[in-house]
Amino acid sequence: MNNSLPIGDSYSPEQLRARFVVAAGTPFDDPQMSYRIMVPRDWRAAAARLPPSGLSTQQLQPLVTFTAESARPVPPSLQLSAAPLVRGVSAANWLRYFAQSTGKRIDKLVDVSRLFADSLMLFDNDGASFTSRVACRIDRDRIFVILGTSERVDYESNAEIFGVAVASFKLPGADATKTIEAHAPIAALPAARFEIARSWAPVVREKPPQGRTVVDLTSVDGDGNLSGLMRVKSIAKQSSGVRGEVIDNTLAEFAESNVVVKEELSTRDLAISAAGFSGAQLMIYAAVITASGLPQELWVSVFEDSGYWYCVSLLTPARHSSFFAWAVNTFAFEQLLASFSKR
Repeated sequence: MNNSLPIGDSYSPEQLRARFVVAAGTPFDDPQMSYRIMVPRDWRAAAARLPPSGLSTQQLQPLVTFTAESARPVPPSLQLSAAPLVRGVSAANWLRYFAQSTGKRIDKLVDVSRLFADSLMLFDNDGASFTSRVACRIDRDRIFVILGTSERVDYESNAEIFGVAVASFKLPGADATKTIEAHAPIAALPAARFEIARSWAPVVREKPPQGRTVVDLTSVDGDGNLSGLMRVKSIAKQSSGVRGEVIDNTLAEFAESNVVVKEELSTRDLAISAAGFSGAQLMIYAAVITASGLPQELWVSVFEDSGYWYCVSLLTPARHSSFFAWAVNTFAFEQLLASFSKR
């Protein structure tokens, strides 16, 4: 099969009408859960019951499962699930986390937008090999997952069916203007402002070096442990005239806080959407906290306007060490940069 993530294009409109039906529901009488999805007419539907404890942020809650008639021990199926989100994360990184936490291997992933991603995952169970089409959609503070699974030898004959389900999935009450977390404006810098999710606590540093303004932002996990640190600085150009000096000073500051910066992992240009800023670059370094030995990543972004250098840095658990914390922290970092504007 040339396209492992089809969307039902091989069906004519007449075939779609003949083979599929629009299934709609409002699970648990929650209007935010209302959905519409096209499924084969002859697949059996089974709605799930909400556990007494309600929706859990720790695992997906099945909403409805559609199952094919099949002689296979595990017949092809389509399952729609949901879970609350309490921290911002992109759809693609959530799929990466899902694969990691469920023992699946990503064969293909398409990052459509921060709210939608599609993928093909492989896994083995009880001696059989399976293929899953896994797509996720974020709406406000919930994530919805369409999971189409069949034995690997049967995937090609079910791929278009799974594609129709993914392409037709709709949330009638969706609101793309609302975010997972509320954001607060920070206007501590002399010539710029930005926004940050309210789960990050800001502290404006007292008595920084002349010509500098420093805002530290910290985030904690569910147990109250520090899980991320961002630092936003503006430096008057008469105090530091070159980009390299800004970067070197930032790395030295973290070294003074017992963070050992190791090799540079990557460098790339960035686009700051607001007018008036230019020359944005992002450097990512491997790092480690001296006291604990915990592997970290240090992200350092530097850009400028006519009067100031700006440096936005992030210290986060390394991707390979704590993927979900990394995904949440890097999402917040990217959102902060996207919110930068002139005062």
